Amino acid sequence: MWNRERWLLGVAAAGALAGAVWACGPDFPSQLLSDRAATFAATPVNTFAYEAMHLRTASDELKAHEAPAGETREQAPVSPLDAGLPAEQLALLGKMAPAATGDEAYAAGAGLPEAIRLYAAAAIELHQAGFGCAHAADDAGDEPATEVQAHTCAAQVDPQRLGRAERRLYDLLALPPAQARQRAVAAAYMLGEIGLRQFADCGNCKPDDRMATIRGHFAQARVLALQGAPDPQGLAVASYGEEARLYLRAGGPVNDGSADGPFCRWQGFVAGGACPATIAPGNYARAMGLYAEQAARDSQSGVESLRHLSGYAFGHPDLLAGLLDDSLAQRALVAYALAYSADRGAEDAASDDTALGRDRLAALVAAIEQRGLSRVEGADRLAALAYRSGRYELAATLSGRQSGPLSSWVQAKLALRKGDMAAASTAYAQAIRAFPATGEVPGIEPDGVDRLHGEQGALSLARGEYVQALEQLWNRADVWWGDVAYLAERVLTVDELKHFVDTRVPASTAMMQAPEGEASYAYTDGQVGRGTALRELLARRLMRAGRYRDAFGYFREPAAEGAAPTAPTSADDGETPPPQRHRVWAQQYADALQRSESAWTGIGKAEALFRAATIAREHGMEILGYEADPDYYALDGMYQGGLGQDTAKVGAYLTQGEHDRFVASAAKPPRRFHYRYLAADEASRAADLLPPRSQAFAAVLCKATGWMLQGPPDYGDQFGGFGDPKPTALPERLQRAEALYRRYVEQGAYVSWAGQFGRSCEAPDFDRARTLLRQQRIAHVRHLAGHYRWYLVAGALLLLIGLGAVLRRRRRPG
Repeated sequence: MWNRERWLLGVAAAGALAGAVWACGPDFPSQLLSDRAATFAATPVNTFAYEAMHLRTASDELKAHEAPAGETREQAPVSPLDAGLPAEQLALLGKMAPAATGDEAYAAGAGLPEAIRLYAAAAIELHQAGFGCAHAADDAGDEPATEVQAHTCAAQVDPQRLGRAERRLYDLLALPPAQARQRAVAAAYMLGEIGLRQFADCGNCKPDDRMATIRGHFAQARVLALQGAPDPQGLAVASYGEEARLYLRAGGPVNDGSADGPFCRWQGFVAGGACPATIAPGNYARAMGLYAEQAARDSQSGVESLRHLSGYAFGHPDLLAGLLDDSLAQRALVAYALAYSADRGAEDAASDDTALGRDRLAALVAAIEQRGLSRVEGADRLAALAYRSGRYELAATLSGRQSGPLSSWVQAKLALRKGDMAAASTAYAQAIRAFPATGEVPGIEPDGVDRLHGEQGALSLARGEYVQALEQLWNRADVWWGDVAYLAERVLTVDELKHFVDTRVPASTAMMQAPEGEASYAYTDGQVGRGTALRELLARRLMRAGRYRDAFGYFREPAAEGAAPTAPTSADDGETPPPQRHRVWAQQYADALQRSESAWTGIGKAEALFRAATIAREHGMEILGYEADPDYYALDGMYQGGLGQDTAKVGAYLTQGEHDRFVASAAKPPRRFHYRYLAADEASRAADLLPPRSQAFAAVLCKATGWMLQGPPDYGDQFGGFGDPKPTALPERLQRAEALYRRYVEQGAYVSWAGQFGRSCEAPDFDRARTLLRQQRIAHVRHLAGHYRWYLVAGALLLLIGLGAVLRRRRRPG
């Protein structure tokens, strides 16, 4: 009847099933405090894209308009330029599209504005000439042409049709400015493109014969756009990149297919072809300058072009050496080296198999140093590169030559290498103060600013300045929430945190919803602002400390009266409960515990304790749970790990004071979903106050057993990690379940659902327990009366005799 082996088999199966669902997790937050030595040693760096877009300062308001990644600007008879035209004009353009020649198209477009008519006729001529296909073939590099391309591009671009298109575009630009403006930018740009094609196909042309004209067309496109001519495709900015192609000319014979006439194909830069290595360094640098102008106007195409040119140069030392004499090219190469070095700093390098090693960085630094540091522009960037390559004295020299946030950041790193935390703290403060006024370009991109603030907070923690560390990290809480939560939950005392929240995050300013568009790794906290998240973290700490009345005000307001009721779910069940109920549950829990002490009867106390236990089990995550280890409220309890710290693994920069505070603030017990253990303990205490043979006793213990059986388990319960053997002992959670079950077997009465003990339980009936207790007491009294009746009779007789003696004495006179 009491099959312990079968019951334990069920327990083991439940544990195995619970552990089988953990395979992946969310996008866990970045944390600076997990490896502090690496955090402080990492090189200050911007992404290459940020640096590329700031190599030049745009002197005008032109901005790029580029297609999303993977798409290209179409060369088609009907241009996207026509999107805003009236329906009747679009209909006329539709009649022009099937034309076989530009003349036919022009005739079919009678009634259109002259500029639109001329441009559309020129586009037909270009299409028939195979011009668009020639560009597609150039862009494709060595990739095979499609069937359509093979048919259309079987012959070389038709020079006669190309010439006719060119004349129509010249005619367009010759119109009065008011008539030409609708297509003026596109016409000038396309004349430059035609010139490039003609240059590529002209075997005996001298560069100087063509280049000035082509540059003039691209420059004209930019001037017209600045004068207000429509440029919905961003051709004015794109013209910088097309002009740059003029300088990417082969300087010698190329036989590997990486050249298109005199120009190097892009495939050569990407795949390491021979053509780019033959380009004169001066021309290479001029091309980089034009791509920098394009990138400065928010062009990702310009950024990618600079990335490919810089990357190619690092694979060709002679070309690299020649480029270092040009200041802009030198700065681009330094930016590339920083972004693609094998260090923390660069996200660029994280997925790049060709990340630059320290030897190549050192060689670049030495080559620049050899040319004279007095000629260096961007000394702060070179200081960071010198630091990364191990040239610490040079880094100190360079960082002192140019003031600014990046230089101060490098100086902080150098001070930390020497163990001078005070100097490092000063340098971090200088770096943060050094950011320019609004409107000026900062020397560090936004992600770097977040990192700088985070490192400043990490250093304050290493110096034992706990509240200041939280203050500094709080400025970037959306980025470093894991570190903020660690400080708030495990390092600061409850009173320190309460003071911080009261002064910095009052309820009136705590955001109830996360900012629109905020990307958050968190599930629960990601739905609210960080102010609310920190207030509720404090509320749960106060609840765990037994300061219930203090805690209530830090939970969010309950739902408005009349709101629809919600099912009592808990975050650790995989469903996020309505957050506005947190305060209600906290109040109910505190009230239940108070009644468990003030009730007049033992069963009344037991009922209140079980009520508290039930609330702790169902809503413990929301009112008692740790933000990180061991409950992971920030992740809705769905994952174990990815947030918080373990001081045993932190290593360097850990003070004894921090360790002591960490230990003192640990969960009790330090187990996954620790509040379930609290709930089971409260239920067990309730059972202490109940008649062991009552249904309520069995039901309370059954519920508590079930709470211990329910997963998920601690990772350590299920398997070893990183080579450790799998644990063989029964985990504490299941040991407690077994002890609760054993107590029922030894003390409780049989119930019909005992075979599913811990898995299918009746609700405890406390009224029946009261009835049973009264019956037990009456039976006990009757038992005593029957067993000791002669003693009772004798006692009664003696009492009567004594009473009679007293009465006689009182009647006796005087």
